[in-house]
Amino acid sequence: MEISAFLGPLTTEILVAIFLVFYGLTLTFTVTVIILEGKNPTKSISWMLIVLFLPVIGILLYLRYGRNFRKEKLFTAKSQQDSNKIIEQVSDIDLSGTDILTKDEKFFPFNKIMKLAAAANKAMLTKSNCAEILENGSVTFPSMLEAIENANHHIHMCFYSFEEDDIGQDFINLLLKKAKEGIAIRCIFDGIGSWGLSKKTITLLKNTGIEVEIFMPVRFPLLTTRLNYRNHRKILIIDGKIGFTGGLNIAERYSKIKKDTGFWRDTHIKLTGEAATCLQSVFLQDWRFVCNRVFEGPEYFPKFRTESDTLVQITASGPDSREVAIMQAYFTAITTARDHIYISTPYFVPNEPIITALETAVLSGVKVVLLLPGMPDHKILYYTSLNFASRLIYAGVEVYIYKKGFNHGKVLVVDGIFSSVGTANMDERSFEKNFEVNAFIYDEKIASTLSDNFKSDLEGSEKIDPVEFKKRPIRQKILEGVCRMISPLM
Repeated sequence: MEISAFLGPLTTEILVAIFLVFYGLTLTFTVTVIILEGKNPTKSISWMLIVLFLPVIGILLYLRYGRNFRKEKLFTAKSQQDSNKIIEQVSDIDLSGTDILTKDEKFFPFNKIMKLAAAANKAMLTKSNCAEILENGSVTFPSMLEAIENANHHIHMCFYSFEEDDIGQDFINLLLKKAKEGIAIRCIFDGIGSWGLSKKTITLLKNTGIEVEIFMPVRFPLLTTRLNYRNHRKILIIDGKIGFTGGLNIAERYSKIKKDTGFWRDTHIKLTGEAATCLQSVFLQDWRFVCNRVFEGPEYFPKFRTESDTLVQITASGPDSREVAIMQAYFTAITTARDHIYISTPYFVPNEPIITALETAVLSGVKVVLLLPGMPDHKILYYTSLNFASRLIYAGVEVYIYKKGFNHGKVLVVDGIFSSVGTANMDERSFEKNFEVNAFIYDEKIASTLSDNFKSDLEGSEKIDPVEFKKRPIRQKILEGVCRMISPLM
């Protein structure tokens, strides 16, 4: 009895000592990995605090969500060759006239963006294009459905979120109708964003001849790194001639007022011409990624002229490429600005280069206006956005909070000439982890339309007063700081 009584506490002490040694080694290893990965200091410190204050759980969270797999090759050598083959099909686009960026003085500063996107992403500047800005679901969905109805050869669709509500059903019914007419239809839906898409619907689509692929499906979320890398693109291509992209997914929340977020404000763009051909290239690279099939030929990359000559550059980015092309283009556009910068984004979680670029712009006399949502769909990201915005407010950036509902548009306008409409938010997830696509437009008419829409949105917004903002309750400041610390998990 005496020996057992002695060994009991001793055994417990030994087990505790072993656990502490094991945990200490694991903690040291994890922190070392965080340091060696070379993340920016803020993100590294955030993760180290999470690991320190959430023993074991913090380590598991970092291993699952924090690792940067950008340098891992998501594409094999063969798949890269296939992607190059797809890109080459748009390489013979007529570039005559696109040298206006170097000939016209007002366009000259933006030549840097064009060169950067071309070098980082092989993004081709195209001229023979008609571009139409589509505001909100009430305009965008009818335009999409009309284009689908008029399809003659194929329909290509890639969406982060596709929901089976009334709007989703309208698209499903029309796709089924077109499939029965013999139109080739290929759909890509993200494995997380379209998690709720039922097997019944997918089976119905497939049985009707529609090809459906799920992008990086996630069956066991806690056991896969795929959870962190999503296809956030919204692409619709009709016959290789008409393309749509922007902020809208397929869901009725984009056209109906919801109790939690109110009116859903968003921006999309319709492109007819060579830019649609480049958008086709992005889709087909995604298609090759999900099912290892490559499509070629004039029926997918038709050559035709449009009545309008709008300069458009389709730029994609994602963890499959070394360069963060969209972020780099944003940075270049901001540092290029001479007069004004208008930014609309639902989530403002930028990296240090973007913050510094915006501070530098406003301090050098450029008018910088940032529009954020007032009724967010993710409160953690909302308070994180306010925390990041606070630094810019005190530097002189005009920050507005949209009060009519949830502003989900991703728009950038610089000096009334350059503009960007696409799927990328101004946050690190869009910059680093998501597959995104944006249309860079070098056109005064499009910039004017977007600027007018932006100013109209400001009329329904509240400008943050720096003095009053500084007086906000300490509990809100703490909440903003905590949300910023855990933002790497979002």
